[in-house]
Amino acid sequence: MGLRKVLVATSILGLVLLGMTASASANNRTCVYLGAGLTTGLPVLGVEHKMQNGFAIGAAIGGFPLPAVGGLAVFVESTANAKYYFDLGDVDPYVSVFGGVVSLILKGLHPIGSVAGCAVGVEMIVSRLRLAAELGYTAAFVEDERMGAVRFGGSLGFCF
Repeated sequence: MGLRKVLVATSILGLVLLGMTASASANNRTCVYLGAGLTTGLPVLGVEHKMQNGFAIGAAIGGFPLPAVGGLAVFVESTANAKYYFDLGDVDPYVSVFGGVVSLILKGLHPIGSVAGCAVGVEMIVSRLRLAAELGYTAAFVEDERMGAVRFGGSLGFCF
């Protein structure tokens, strides 16, 4: 039940961010993107709103089916992030922190945990196409297990 609430909250946050673009100035932008390897290494669909002062907020949701003993398991994540962009022209570096919820769904079992991390990355926007790459550290806490890993990822998006 807790996972559903987080997934709904993340979806609502995404819709709010999209709605904010109606009143955005020319220097603000919202991007919708597909990424892989960003927070927990899974494919994600995300939305991010960057403000004039360089700060950005975003939300992402992702999932991935995994073959498991006795069937198919589905790993689901829902995260929110905050970034600060350094405006350097064509390629903008950024720092990011993120946190969220992860769950592994397998035959009625739904262990839910939290995930948090930080990253550095670069973003390039060509016309309205956004390309980004980042490197960071992710820590996950599921039940009594603690896991952490250095990870890297990239995304491709559309800005408006």
